Amino acid sequence: RALAVDHEVVVIDHNRAVADTFTSIDAEFIVGSGTSEEVLERAGIKDARFFVATTPLDEVNIVACAIANRLASPETICVVSRADFLPDSKQLQGLGEFGINRVLWPEAQLAADIEGVVTSPGAIDAESFAGGLIRLLEYRLDADSSLVKVPLGQLHLPRGSLIVAVKRGGSLFVPRGHTQLEAGDKIILMGTPDAMQQVERIVNPARAGSRIHVTIIGGGDVGLQLAERLEKSN
Repeated sequence: RALAVDHEVVVIDHNRAVADTFTSIDAEFIVGSGTSEEVLERAGIKDARFFVATTPLDEVNIVACAIANRLASPETICVVSRADFLPDSKQLQGLGEFGINRVLWPEAQLAADIEGVVTSPGAIDAESFAGGLIRLLEYRLDADSSLVKVPLGQLHLPRGSLIVAVKRGGSLFVPRGHTQLEAGDKIILMGTPDAMQQVERIVNPARAGSRIHVTIIGGGDVGLQLAERLEKSN
């Protein structure tokens, strides 16, 4: 749905009933297997820029990517459900030999996203970039915040941090040195891990540095990944 707005999208699935889900989307639907050369050719694999394999079976996704890579040269993205298919796993040191450019484990990514929010008290969103060298945090400002009603140029945020955007009402804008933040604003900050730790103490001085109690409901893949991540960061 997201890609079909501005791109040409072809969806392949062996279940004909699934096609009903895509009737409202500007995407071509082909009934067949993603591991069939004939089906991939009908889907226009030779003109595809990206090939994404998202079936529930890891092995099918890997084989589909390998065949797509043999037929053409799209950038391949393979979704997996087990850690032993990740590039840095001991069981399989990389999937480059299968023509796979990127491996995604959604459960691990979800656990990482939750960890980022949990370990940043008060943040409503948290992301990491460049292998953790850059962090992005989003906060909602209260009326008693020290950041409110002061021009940004006078805030003297920690070196290595920057307010890159402000959400106010239904608009998103890039602040300037004369911009004054208001209660209820959502601010998006980006910076180095050390700088962002200092930012957290400014935004939430009462909660920064306090020990966090976490209760995880559900012991599935996401719960296990989250528990392991939090244990390592303790």
